[in-house]
Amino acid sequence: MTPRLLSIAALLAATVARAGDPAPSPSPTGAFDREVRAARSYLEGWFGTAMLMPPIEIVEGPSRDPNTDLPGHYQDGAVRIRPETVQKQSELRRVLRHELTHAIIDQKTKGNCPHWLQEGIAQFLDGTDVRATEAWLRRQTSPLIPLFRIEGPFRDRDPQTREAAYRESASAVSFLVSRIGRTGLLFLIQRLGEGRPFDRALLETGLSYTELQQAWESSLRRPAKTN
Repeated sequence: MTPRLLSIAALLAATVARAGDPAPSPSPTGAFDREVRAARSYLEGWFGTAMLMPPIEIVEGPSRDPNTDLPGHYQDGAVRIRPETVQKQSELRRVLRHELTHAIIDQKTKGNCPHWLQEGIAQFLDGTDVRATEAWLRRQTSPLIPLFRIEGPFRDRDPQTREAAYRESASAVSFLVSRIGRTGLLFLIQRLGEGRPFDRALLETGLSYTELQQAWESSLRRPAKTN
């Protein structure tokens, strides 16, 4: 069955308090718009550049595409969000930051970005708890997936591997930022946008792909700091 696209205004209007309710809440449409503006402002400030806003669609209904079961996803130049995500302010805020990060990175790199890097930056900026993520990774008995093996999309992988790939991405990007800083990460994104292969662009920040993999893995073998 094809997923059904709902207009944001129509969806949100259905949640407005009924006439006669004792304490009607503010317009959900207005709340949604504020969250979109806040996410855009936050990301433009972090990336230091204006972004071209992609279409934002509400997707309802089953689909063979596993992405439609996620709270939101960015694909083919559009952000698609599940109806239930719109009803939860904190989750909507996280999802908007995450998916719009994908949009701005896609714009800036022209699609030339390893998937682990893009997913990791999206989680870095959406407020993902990296400490909890790394605690999960330390508990796993299977080896880490090498980053070069998760440069492509995660959606075609089995659920266990997909979860590990997301968590590794969050951890690896957090580690990368600790090494090269925000300025270095933005420089890396700029070089990718100029068409540089990732390993060469990374090397220009002073870190080889092998060094990144080894140093990141080593950081996970150390006990997490408690403060």
